[in-house]
Amino acid sequence: MRTLFDSLLTRIGALSVIWIIILLTSAICSTSSWAVRDSCYGTTETEDGAGRSAAPANSYGGSTSLTGDKFDITKLLLRPLNVSTKLGAGATITACTLYFNVSSTNNGKIVSAHRVFKPWPEGTASAADPGTNPGATWVCWDADSDDSSGWGTAGCENASDAGSDNSSKGSGNDRKVTAEGTVTLGASTGYYKVVISNALAQAWYDGTAATNGVCLSTNASGAWFITTSENASGKPYFVFEYTTSGGAALPSAIYKQGVSGLIYKAGESGKRSKP
Repeated sequence: MRTLFDSLLTRIGALSVIWIIILLTSAICSTSSWAVRDSCYGTTETEDGAGRSAAPANSYGGSTSLTGDKFDITKLLLRPLNVSTKLGAGATITACTLYFNVSSTNNGKIVSAHRVFKPWPEGTASAADPGTNPGATWVCWDADSDDSSGWGTAGCENASDAGSDNSSKGSGNDRKVTAEGTVTLGASTGYYKVVISNALAQAWYDGTAATNGVCLSTNASGAWFITTSENASGKPYFVFEYTTSGGAALPSAIYKQGVSGLIYKAGESGKRSKP
């Protein structure tokens, strides 16, 4: 009797192991339970610039630091580059976040990110007139020596939620009224993040919206600073989280945190730390 009982337990144990293997294999191979996280980071994958009312003819695309300030009525411009190439085929965006490094902050300011409609160029000028190399300024989204390509309203201020991508000069909507997301600056420096809507991120990826990025504005006076893609460190970056179609093969191991192309299982928030 005992021998029969032991044999039964052995068979149950073997079956349990088999079912565990099947369940684990199913979870690993299921494209619905896994997602991919990747980021656009660095001078070839992000661009940034600014316009300042105090120096309306200046472009800041080559600057290593940008100033945000409502008193100076500054707009900071940021966008990802080559999103579809970076993420590969068949991506469905499940989350998008912009990270920017605040190197000097004013506690309590609310920073808002708004979708931009005009195709501003970064340029290479650093707090100077862009000359013959186009670069966004306070008065012009595509300024050169004659400053002919004006925003609809100086400072990227012709705002409408009904607007659409356009390259109108001196007219047309510049950005949305409604923010993609907001963040409140604290007393400390370091990275802050603001959410970009999945709809806009997907449109950038699909090409149904031009990747004109977002502009950052603040609700109160007092200077604060961010480091740019030209800086040696603390560059801004966009993180995309997405699923892939077609049962794409997964890596043989989970990538460690901080590596571009991190794979994580849905719900494992601990594997979503910034690069």
